[in-house]
Order: sequence, then C-alpha cells, then structure tokens
Amino acid sequence: VDVAVLTAQQKNYTLTFSTEGTTIEDRRAGGAGTDTLIDIEQLRFSTNPTSNPNVGILFDLTIFDGVLDASPEQLETLTLLYMALYDRAPDALGLYYWATYMSAGLDIDIITQAFIDSPEAIQIYGAAPTAAEIVEKAYENVLQRTPDPAGAQFWTSLIEQEVITPAEYFALFAEGVQNNPGAGDDRQTLADQTDIGLYFSAIMGLSNANDATAAMATYDATDREQSLTTAQNLIDNFLYEALSTGPSGEFIVPLVGIVEDPFALG
Repeated sequence: VDVAVLTAQQKNYTLTFSTEGTTIEDRRAGGAGTDTLIDIEQLRFSTNPTSNPNVGILFDLTIFDGVLDASPEQLETLTLLYMALYDRAPDALGLYYWATYMSAGLDIDIITQAFIDSPEAIQIYGAAPTAAEIVEKAYENVLQRTPDPAGAQFWTSLIEQEVITPAEYFALFAEGVQNNPGAGDDRQTLADQTDIGLYFSAIMGLSNANDATAAMATYDATDREQSLTTAQNLIDNFLYEALSTGPSGEFIVPLVGIVEDPFALG
C-alpha cells in the first residue's frame, strides 16, 4: 500500500478529486503547499504534529476516489437520498463513498436500504414507519409540501401491497416528479434543492452534517430566488470558516470536473 505521510492535522488540508488529477493542499502558512497524488492509496495525517509528527491517522483514498467514475446523474440520485432520508445536503465524504460504490455497480436499492437502516434516517422516520408515514415525510423533505390525497394513496398502496419496497419508492417517486409534465413546481423544488446539496458537498467539498442541515433548511419553495441566494451565501460562509487553520478549520474535499457549479455566473 502506497501511503503519503502528511505532517499536519487533517483539518489543515484540502483534498481535491479532479478528472485532471487528485491533489492534496496544506493550507497552513508556510506549509507544504500542493502536491499531486500519483498511485497513492492512503494518506496519513499527523494527530500531534508538534511533538510526534510521525504518529497519525490513515485515510483510505480508495474508498472515495471512485467518485471520479460516477456520472452527474448518479450524484444527483444520491443527493436525493440525503434530502429525502436525512433532510439535509450530502456531506462530501459520504457522497463520494456511496458514489464509489454506485459507479462500481452497486444497485441503488441496496444503497437506499442502507440509508433507511441508518441511525440518522431512523431518527427522522422512526424505527418502523408505516407506508403512509414514509410517503408523507418524503413529500415534506423533497417537495416541501404535504402529499396530495391521490398521490399519497397511490404510493402508500404500492408499498402496503408490496408491489414496491420502501427502498424502491424513493427512486420511483423522484422519477415520477421529473417525468410528470404537470409537476412544474415540484420539479423546480427538487432541482433547486439538488443544486444546494451538490454545491455544499461536491463544489465546496464540505462535510459538516449540521452545516448540511442548515444549508438545506434555508430553501423556501415560496421564495425560490431569494432562498437560493441565501443558501449560497450561507454555504460560502461555511467554506470561509472551514478554510481556517484555527479551531473552525475542516478537511475540505471538493470534486472537480464531474458536476457543474449550479451558481456559477454565465
């Protein structure tokens, strides 16, 4: 195993996964600068750079770098799961982890079931939610509205009659929104929140789950333009704080060359 040994704490670095090459940047003043990682499988970050710089924690690149083989559509699908089941933007590392599996061929239903079974989803949905509760919460999280009676009955019946599993429901629900010519407002709500999710995680490379929740919570389907601006500004501020090499510093992991910046001018 090829390991790159780094002399600072993980929070002082930016790891960029790019279609042009993966790089690691030491953001400290007077630090080691930026290096391109070639045939490196693990990074070792120092946990005590002052007194014992040779002791640290390992970060396995191979768990995450498969994101470079993922398509924009796959990243959007995964972002939907974070929105629907966690009610937040994806964290960068979590998104890349699942994108690595997805790009390698793992079925989306298996990934969705892993989300459903996670402590974070159970905290939101409960340990054994009914079909009606699953449908209602998905509408609230993804479309910011209560389900219409016909839609609620349609999806609830399919789950209750075991025509589809709860894991299958989320992908089908999103497809239904995207393919329904009469669902213009819902499609825009889904697209806007997907943009927020990917801006937070893939474009800015942020992974703080509390910040991911706050970023998504700024969106308001009744005031789309202003709330998108508010979300962007909030995420930009999160990045500013994360770039610090002080206590608020974070390990930042942006993705370059796979998804476009939804807020880029022009």
